[in-house]
Amino acid sequence: MLLLTGSGYASILMGWTHDKRGFAGAAADPNDVASPRIRDRAKAPRVVLRARQLHERPWPRIAGVLMDPPAPEVNKALIDFEEAAIEWAGTGYGKPLVDAAVEALMSGLDTPSLVLLAGAPARFADGEAAQYGPDAFEELGLEIPATHSSDAYVAMAKLEAQRFLEGNGSARQLAADLCVLLTKSEFRDELGGFSSLDDWYSLQNEGYAQGPVSTIDMAVKEAAQELVSGRFSERKTLGDLLKRPDPGEE
Repeated sequence: MLLLTGSGYASILMGWTHDKRGFAGAAADPNDVASPRIRDRAKAPRVVLRARQLHERPWPRIAGVLMDPPAPEVNKALIDFEEAAIEWAGTGYGKPLVDAAVEALMSGLDTPSLVLLAGAPARFADGEAAQYGPDAFEELGLEIPATHSSDAYVAMAKLEAQRFLEGNGSARQLAADLCVLLTKSEFRDELGGFSSLDDWYSLQNEGYAQGPVSTIDMAVKEAAQELVSGRFSERKTLGDLLKRPDPGEE
């Protein structure tokens, strides 16, 4: 019996039993579940998938039976959980990861450690995220860096860059945020160019650099694309950037 309280949901009764080999048993009577939303999920078939299987073609065969492609909500839940895991690795804050674990369970993902993580009380979220998070990542096939490691800050920077390229946030804010992550990552090469871009914005704002802000925005977009794709060009100094022609002059 497990109380899922980490996300502010009402207490949820889950009929798993735990031993050293994992979990056994079935969900408790769905009618005993307090939340109607979770009651509906408890009545639905359980879906147990590894993250890497969501992107494999053809879909993997288990015991000679071809697996059906996962439902869209399962795929989205895994992506959301992976993003929450990357943010946890960069910040160490457990509550958002616990919330994401609950949402993942509601969408159909199901592993032993994910269940334990989803059951973490809010006041113990940081500690229990550290205890159960890495096992949940492994069970789902997610490669998440160690908390507060250099790799974690780079992964967090890539996530922020991806969100920017999807239309979230401004180029100016991305440059500032990734400049901070550059310092935290102990000046990893992948993030080095964002320091010059942040300085360029400052010089333009103070009137020391000529040209439109759109020129800097375009340079930030290009740097974000390189970071996300993993294709890095030679790092540009602030002097190199200031020599860049305006878009209208090219």
